[in-house]
Amino acid sequence: MQSGIVDFVVGKSRKRFSVHAALASSFPKEILQPPLNGKVDEIVFGRCCEFVYSGDYSVPLPTGDRYGDDDDQPSDSQPLCQESARRWNPLNHQENMFHPSKLPDICAFIKKNLDKAPLDEDGEIPNTDPADNYVPLWCLSLYPLIRSLASFTLCEERTGDIVELLKFVFEENEYMYELKVVLVDYAAWNVEILMQDADFRQLLDRLCQLRLKSCKESVLFFLERDRKYTHVLI
Repeated sequence: MQSGIVDFVVGKSRKRFSVHAALASSFPKEILQPPLNGKVDEIVFGRCCEFVYSGDYSVPLPTGDRYGDDDDQPSDSQPLCQESARRWNPLNHQENMFHPSKLPDICAFIKKNLDKAPLDEDGEIPNTDPADNYVPLWCLSLYPLIRSLASFTLCEERTGDIVELLKFVFEENEYMYELKVVLVDYAAWNVEILMQDADFRQLLDRLCQLRLKSCKESVLFFLERDRKYTHVLI
C-alpha cells in the first residue's frame, strides 16, 4: 500500500485537495496530470474520489450547468440534494465518541482520570492492592487506543485488522465492557467501509451486540453496493 499525499488543485477557484496516495493511484491517469486539475469541477472531482473509495456512484454526476451561477441551477437540483442527504454521513451522528465535536471532550475526560489516585472498582475506597483493577489503569489503556483509532485511516486493506480486534473483544473476552463501547462507536463511525468486508458481515450475523444503538444515537447503516439489498442495522 502506498503512503504519502498527492495534492490536487481543482476547479475555477483553484481549491486545493490533499488525497492519500493509495487512493490517488486508482484515479484515471488523466486526472493525475497537473495541467488538467484546474479544469475539473470540484463536484466531479469529489464523485471521482467517492467512486475510487467505495466503488459506487449512488448520486448522479452533476451536469455542466453547475459551472454557472446559482440562478442557472438545473430544476432537478432539489432531488439531487435530497438523494445526497440520504447517503451515509457519520457527521450526522454527533453522539458518537469519534465525532470531531465529541472526541476532544472524551479524551480530556479520560486524561483527567489518569491523574487520580488509584481507587477500587466502586471509586470510593483507596486501593493499595496491585492485583485489583485500578481505575487509572484502564483509562491509561483507553486513552491511547481512542486516539489511535481516531487517527487510523480505515481503508479496504486495513479492515481485516479491525475485524480481528472486534472478534477478539466480542467473541473471546467477556470482561471488556469499556473497550466494547469504544469499538461499537468506531464500527458505527466506519460502518460503510467495514460492511465491504465479508468477515465483518459474518461477525454481525453472529453478534447482536454490534446491532445495538451506541451512545444513544449511533446507528449502523450500510447501503449494499451490489444493489441486492439494503441494511439498516440498529
